[in-house]
Amino acid sequence: TLQDVWQARTIIEPPAAGLLAAQRNPAVLAELEANIAQAKEAARSDLVRYADLSAEFSLLITRHCGNKTIHLLASLIYDIIRRQHEHVTERTMAKASVDKLRQESIRSREQAVALMRSGSTVAVEEFWREHLQHMRDLVLAAYEGPVTIDVLSEPARKPRAVGKVRRPQTVA
Repeated sequence: TLQDVWQARTIIEPPAAGLLAAQRNPAVLAELEANIAQAKEAARSDLVRYADLSAEFSLLITRHCGNKTIHLLASLIYDIIRRQHEHVTERTMAKASVDKLRQESIRSREQAVALMRSGSTVAVEEFWREHLQHMRDLVLAAYEGPVTIDVLSEPARKPRAVGKVRRPQTVA
């Protein structure tokens, strides 16, 4: 169910954000900021692309947190998260109040990156957990009752590649 997926995200992503903050890798932070910039543009012109970028932001957090197992776990549910973001976006596109929520979500991602940049591991972990819980409540309110995402019978849209960050070469 979506409730299960959101619970898993709330368990996986905040510690990953904390690990990322501990690294303070400028290239990774720049990649997160580029994702936010693209999301801002997409929020004005392509809402399904915006939904994909929102899901991708979370995947970038886990990809670059430094723990391959956390990223693997997040990758396993990424397609479900992306589809859910697209589905709720398609369901709520016509609602004027939803743009305000998109802008709030973008500001939250900007704040999370600022906390990561400062190295505030505990603060970013707590902030990202609260953000996910808030977004979970909003998303689940768009549906009546428990909702499942059928990942087997619905053909997946072609996923858009998440860019890779070039890590600096270290000389031994």
